[in-house]
This record gives sequence, C-alpha cells and structure tokens, in this order.
Amino acid sequence: MEFVKFMNENKELPHENIKEKLEKKYKLRVILDYSNKFYMVKSTNFSDFKNPLVRQCTGIIVNKEDNKILHYFGEKTYDTLNNFNNNIIEKNKINVKNCFISAYINGNIIKVVYYNNEWIFASTKHTNIKYFKINNVSLYSMFKSCILESFNDIQDFLNLLNNNYCYTFMFNENKNNIYFINKVFLDDLVEDFNLNNFKSLNSYINISNLHDENKFIIIEKENGKIIKKICLSGKHAKALISNFTE
Repeated sequence: MEFVKFMNENKELPHENIKEKLEKKYKLRVILDYSNKFYMVKSTNFSDFKNPLVRQCTGIIVNKEDNKILHYFGEKTYDTLNNFNNNIIEKNKINVKNCFISAYINGNIIKVVYYNNEWIFASTKHTNIKYFKINNVSLYSMFKSCILESFNDIQDFLNLLNNNYCYTFMFNENKNNIYFINKVFLDDLVEDFNLNNFKSLNSYINISNLHDENKFIIIEKENGKIIKKICLSGKHAKALISNFTE
C-alpha cells in the first residue's frame, strides 16, 4: 500500500513535516484533530487521482505520535459524474466478471475506530463528528439516536465491534437508518466489504431496472480483495453492462 510505504519512509518525521510533504507534493489536505493527538489525510480536487497513494487518502486517520494508521476507509471511488478528468476510469480496464453492482446510498459517512481505550467517531472530512452539526444538531447525536432505536445504549452497539478493526457506516438522517459499508483489519488494511446488497454484474440482465437518473456503485474484486470502486449513473451502468453482454 503506497500510503503505508510513504509513512514508513517518513515515520521519524514530526507531523508538521509530513503535513508539508503530503500537501505540497500530493495536493492532499491534512487536518489535525481538536485533541492534537491524531490527524486526517484526505484528497482534494487538485490531487492527481491516478496516483494510488492519493486514491487511498479517503480521510485516513493517523496517530500523531507514531504515525500509525487508525482508520482506513478504502480506496477512493472512481466517479464518472465528476467534472475532473483525472477522476474518470477507463471502462476497458474493468473486469466485469469480477464486478458487483448495488444502488448508491445517500448519506453521511461515519467512521468508527478504537483509539486510546475508547471508540471515536469521524466522517470523511471531520475527525470528530461530535463537533460537526447539521441543522444545529451534531452528526454524532443523530447517529446515536438511530443506534438507540435498536440498542439500550451506545455501548451495547460498540460491544459488537472488534477493536482490531476500524469500521465505516453510512447514516441517512432523512430516513434515520444506518448502513454498514465495510470493516478493515488494521494489521493488513484489507477491506471487508458488505456485499449483501450487491449483485454480480456479469449476470445482471435486467438493465431496465437501472434508471438513467439514479446512481450506482460497482466494485471489482481480485483474489478476494477489492481493487476498484466506481460510482456511475444508471445510464453509464447500462452502457457498461451492454458493452460486455453484446
């Protein structure tokens, strides 16, 4: 993993120097948490998404003291609706036989990671969602309220999690529901994706269900690992499927 390699090569450097390198060379953004104990590395529209290191910076959370990765969401999703040319994947480089498709889910990314003997909650842009408010209510409060519809308290929910992993959820405040996206084993940063709502793209025949205005997620796996995630419109999804079924 390129980001891990970068951090290993620069592990003796203080946070300020790592921040300068990442922002100057890769056009990334480094956000220091309020606690001054960990920081987040995320891509910007000026980053070169063809660079694997950049693609891995989807709000990676890093411990400031030893530069250890605390949370890894997974590689950035290729977006065919994006206005930036460096974020579009070539369709002929997709192996449809190893792909799965699901409807795109709107909402806020919630990252959950065990740090300093407690679980912390972040998003893709905010290191602590207790300070991030929507309509004057913190995202954490909305997330917790949704959890409490199924659990007696938040700790009952957290007791189901393994602190050797970091977790990512999607929270939709309009529907007040939570969708599990993935978990990542922190020792090797292998992403374990939720495939419950995905169908094999190779066997997806009824493309009439793919409405042009809707958005979909396609993931590609290789040797059991996710190597690519693509976000595209129904129109583009139908064209992609038709291209491989003709």
